[in-house]
Amino acid sequence: TNLFGINKYTDIEDYEFHATHTNLKISISQTADILDNFSIPHGSLPRVWDWRQHHAVTPPKDQMDCGSCWAFSTTGAIEGAWVVQGNHRLVSLSESQLVDCDSEGYNSGCNGGLPIDAMSYVQKKGLEKKETYPYSPMQKQCKYNSSEAVVKITNSKEIAGENLLQH
Repeated sequence: TNLFGINKYTDIEDYEFHATHTNLKISISQTADILDNFSIPHGSLPRVWDWRQHHAVTPPKDQMDCGSCWAFSTTGAIEGAWVVQGNHRLVSLSESQLVDCDSEGYNSGCNGGLPIDAMSYVQKKGLEKKETYPYSPMQKQCKYNSSEAVVKITNSKEIAGENLLQH
């Protein structure tokens, strides 16, 4: 039985969904730069915290039939970090710019990629808003315009989930 009701995925098989929506590429060599000295601060935490109420996440996005989950996870991480770092206005960033223009490391448009490689690209080029470089579920010719870039990062680190659990 379908637990989620009728939606656009109802008529496709599991293997079809995985072929079009789960193209995150994983490489052991890419995990070498893991932040080893990460520590979680101690102290009291609120009982409930919803980042939506703090305007730090965009509404749900849809990668459609393109294996661009790596681009969506990259923009999502940067969008949230942008707000947490004190920028009071949430900006929805362009996944299509990453799909079309980023060929860093293992990134291959709709054929998958790695968020850590995408972060490296954003560090060099910056990202446009989704409004100025709208999403298309297929890789096209890069049309990046550096004068439209609204976000650029200075550094990024990959943090392995298993290391977080050890602290």
